[in-house]
Amino acid sequence: MRLDLLRGWIITAVVITHIEVAGPWSFIALNLVGAITGAELFVILSGVVMGMVYPIAVRKLGSGAAAKGTVRRAVRLYLTALGVVITVYLLSLVPFIDASVITTFTDRGTGDTGIGAAGRVYDLYPNAARLFDYPPPGYAIRDLLLLNMGPWTFNIMGLFVVLTLTVPVLVELLRRKLWWLLLVVSWALYLVDSVLHVRVIDAQFQDVFPLLTWQVVFVHGVVIGFYRRRIIDTLSSLRGKILIGVLAGIYALGLGLLWLDATLGLQLPFIPDGAYEDLYDAGYVRVFLQPGRLIDLAFFVVAAHIILTCFWKPVERMVGWLYIPLGQASLYVFIVHVFFVLAVGNIPGLDRTSFWQGLLVHTVVTLLIWVMVRRKFLFSVIPS
Repeated sequence: MRLDLLRGWIITAVVITHIEVAGPWSFIALNLVGAITGAELFVILSGVVMGMVYPIAVRKLGSGAAAKGTVRRAVRLYLTALGVVITVYLLSLVPFIDASVITTFTDRGTGDTGIGAAGRVYDLYPNAARLFDYPPPGYAIRDLLLLNMGPWTFNIMGLFVVLTLTVPVLVELLRRKLWWLLLVVSWALYLVDSVLHVRVIDAQFQDVFPLLTWQVVFVHGVVIGFYRRRIIDTLSSLRGKILIGVLAGIYALGLGLLWLDATLGLQLPFIPDGAYEDLYDAGYVRVFLQPGRLIDLAFFVVAAHIILTCFWKPVERMVGWLYIPLGQASLYVFIVHVFFVLAVGNIPGLDRTSFWQGLLVHTVVTLLIWVMVRRKFLFSVIPS
């Protein structure tokens, strides 16, 4: 239930941030969890869930049947991704629909090309029109089948397809108590990619979620899910609580001083000018999952677990009705949110900087999706 509630809160934050309208909910979603985003949290929580449930499938069904089930799930995710990519493109051909809000992407200056590319607009369906040629060229078919085209709000789905296929191997290593080898290989791939930026698959997600980099979060999630009892027992001991408290306190104090110095211009003698901005640029870039983001992610997961354990009853009463159903159907929510982002982008006269319009849009969209989940609207068609 705690995982469901947390996933529900995260997927709601993803919906709100992807709509890109100002308002109180977007301010909270963008600032409450520090430097990390919903992407990191979803990848690690997906790993945690896989690490929890896949060993059960192995014990009940055997390794072969469990692996086949995982492959079937990956295929289903892939076919769903193809369906969304094609549907969005067909909608973009409708004369009165402006799909550019999701079929193009404006560079924020945080990717491979750096700050100099900020403002550059990318067409995310560059070869899609060639699919209507007769016969369609091979490169256009390849781009479609490799998910090298599609809406930016959905491109992480390709990453999930590939990571899902790795689960049988990851869990088998854990069952053989080779967790140390798994983590060594995972970190080695992360370090190699941080230097060489290897494009493993010619897919769109590689530009935003490089596979060899982002696998480190998923792998750690699987390890946490597999050893969750032992990890919780260790961190819940007196030594564990002291260790977590000291590390979190030092980290929060350090970042807090840097932020106060940069925001209020305190000019503290032991903090160099521009230290906060330099630290962010050198240690918190999202695409490359730099160390600062990984540290933030680790502390957030621990803090979320503590809060949802100690204050479960009041939290569940206040927001459980909303977030638990959304978390239990998070894949469904992620799929349908693409079309809500498209719909909001076509609202005539919408002021994206308006506090009140943003509040209304975010509230209406969230509640509409919640009603769809509760009514199981198109659950027979859309994976949930």
